Amino acid sequence: MLQRLIDDDGFLRNIVFSDEATFYLDGTVNRQNYRYWSPENPHWKMETRSQFPQNVNVWAGIVGNRILGPFVIKGALTGENLKLL
Repeated sequence: MLQRLIDDDGFLRNIVFSDEATFYLDGTVNRQNYRYWSPENPHWKMETRSQFPQNVNVWAGIVGNRILGPFVIKGALTGENLKLL
């Protein structure tokens, strides 16, 4: 990356940085992407259950010096859903 920046100072303008997150309306989080640690109780975890959890997905990106989004997406984050943005 450093060599590419030396060769082309506009290199980073050609890269899209993006991320997405799922927010559950009952306050739970996707434990695959988030980790918890507590000095008082290192075995702490939050347990919630819902057969049909309500959620929203949010996607955002950065290209050059522009921010894309955030976009709220209903349903799963798929390539088809992102094409609609």
